[in-house]
Amino acid sequence: PTAIGLLHLVCNTPDMGRLYLRRRDYSDLELFLNEHADEFLTPIPDQHYEPDKYEFFLAEVKTAQMLQAWLEETREDDIHEQFGVGAGDIRRVKSGYARFFKHARDLFRQPIFLAEFLDFHPHTIKK
Repeated sequence: PTAIGLLHLVCNTPDMGRLYLRRRDYSDLELFLNEHADEFLTPIPDQHYEPDKYEFFLAEVKTAQMLQAWLEETREDDIHEQFGVGAGDIRRVKSGYARFFKHARDLFRQPIFLAEFLDFHPHTIKK
């Protein structure tokens, strides 16, 4: 999986806040989708048959792109300009991202979950 695929998967979770779409976002996001379609780990909804789901998917992609820019240490002013977001939007998305990984870490600390995960994915631990 690629970084954008994994970040989108995080943004696809129910508790993750998503960025709003502006009219000018659509063409850039659709171009990005076409270029990176094979990197997403969830199916891309059909924009004609599932327009609401497709729009939601685009918002998840925009949020994943913003997270990627933040993780790559892009200046906050540049993130504001590129994504049309304010400081509060960035904090909200970063907070959701941090919460996701805190819960994932807590889940993996549960012995029963860890045992079941390792039994299901024995290749994840190298001895």
